[in-house]
Amino acid sequence: MIEAYAIDPLRLEALSGLAPLSLSPLASRPTVRRSAKGLAAMVAVNGSLQPGYGRSDRATGYGTVTMEIEAAAADPAVTSIEMLISSPGGSIAGLVPTMRAIRKARAAKPVFAVVAGMACSAAYALASQATEIVASDPLDLVGSIGVVMVHIDISQALGQAGIKPSLIYAGARKVDGSPYQPLSPEAEKRLQNEVDNAAAIVFAEISAGRPRLSVEAIKKMEAAVFQSFDSKTGRRPALDLGLVDHVVGVAGPAPRQAVAAMWSAAAAAASERLAS
Repeated sequence: MIEAYAIDPLRLEALSGLAPLSLSPLASRPTVRRSAKGLAAMVAVNGSLQPGYGRSDRATGYGTVTMEIEAAAADPAVTSIEMLISSPGGSIAGLVPTMRAIRKARAAKPVFAVVAGMACSAAYALASQATEIVASDPLDLVGSIGVVMVHIDISQALGQAGIKPSLIYAGARKVDGSPYQPLSPEAEKRLQNEVDNAAAIVFAEISAGRPRLSVEAIKKMEAAVFQSFDSKTGRRPALDLGLVDHVVGVAGPAPRQAVAAMWSAAAAAASERLAS
C-alpha cells in the first residue's frame, strides 16, 4: 500500500526512521503565556505531521494539536491561541479533522499561526485555518500546497541480485503499487485519482478557512514554495499571494534565537489590531 502525503517533496526523507506516534489519546494541554490582552495558549506544530498523539523534535501528532486547540478554545481564561509552526507537512491522514478543529476554535477566539522557518503543505493547511498568519522571518517558506505519492520499483534491482519475489494474493487490485513489480498503467491511473481526490478535499478546506485563497488560485500555484521576502525585487511573494498576512523583519534576516520573541510579539500585535 502506498500512502499519500501533504509534504514538501524535498523533505520526504524526513519521514524515514520516524517512530510511529501513539494511536491512544495522550493527555496534553497547551502552555500559556500572559499577554496584554490576557492569557494566550501556545500550540507547537513542528517536524513531520502524523496521525495519532505525541510530539517530539521531529514529529507532531494531529491528535495532540487537535486536543490542545480544543482545550484552549474551551478554556474561558484563554483569550487567544498561538500556533508556532516549523514543519514541512506530513501525512494526509488526520489532516482535515485538525483543520476543522482550528477553524471551529477561531470562531470562539483569535487563532494566530506564526511561521518559524517553514509551514509547507499540510503544515500550511493548518496555518490557513487561523485568524491571521504571520511570517516571523524574511526567509520563512510557505506553500507547497499539494499531495504527493511515491512508488519505488525495486524489481530490477532484486533480479540483478538473483531474488525473485512471488506475490500470492486475492483481488486483482491487491498488489497495485507493490515495489516488487513495475507500476501498471491501470494502477498508476487509480493512484493518480487518489492523489487528485485528496488534493481537491484539502484545497477546498484551505479555501474554507482562508476565503481569499480560492481553489483555483491554489491550483495555479502548482504546489510551489514561496519565501516571505525576495531580496532581489524587494517584494514579499507569500504576502502578495495571500499566503500570509504579515512579514516580520523584512529589513534583514532575524537571528534564529530571536524567533520565539518575535512570534509572540507578532501575535500580540495582531491581537491588538483585531481588538481595535
